[in-house]
Amino acid sequence: MITDCLVSARFADEIIVVDNASTDATVSMAKSHAAKIVRTKGADYSQRKNDGLKAVSPAADWVLFLDADERIGPLLRQEILQVISRRSTHSAYAIPRQNIFLGQPLFFGGWGNDYVIRLFHKPHNSFYRSRSPAET
Repeated sequence: MITDCLVSARFADEIIVVDNASTDATVSMAKSHAAKIVRTKGADYSQRKNDGLKAVSPAADWVLFLDADERIGPLLRQEILQVISRRSTHSAYAIPRQNIFLGQPLFFGGWGNDYVIRLFHKPHNSFYRSRSPAET
């Protein structure tokens, strides 16, 4: 699962994988894509995000968070590259997410217009705070 995510993000200057004590081949797959590995164990969702954020290069202006089951399509990649190449007055962008259930996209029941903040200007948004993944 993570390999597809890493391939879709290969346009990034830096890829960081936060590994929460996985026992599969996640770390070796991430390393094969030249990702920096941040290891955590038992930390809550927000703490894992914050640990990853701390590992971002100080020179980075923009941060894009993805979960292992998320992918960046060609159109989204193009839009992200346009946003980060110009001086934007916005500090964060909510990205539309297409949710899939049993191989089919969900369009109703609150899942059809699912936007999550995934891209943000690093100096303006320096940490995550939440009680659950849904609140992040």
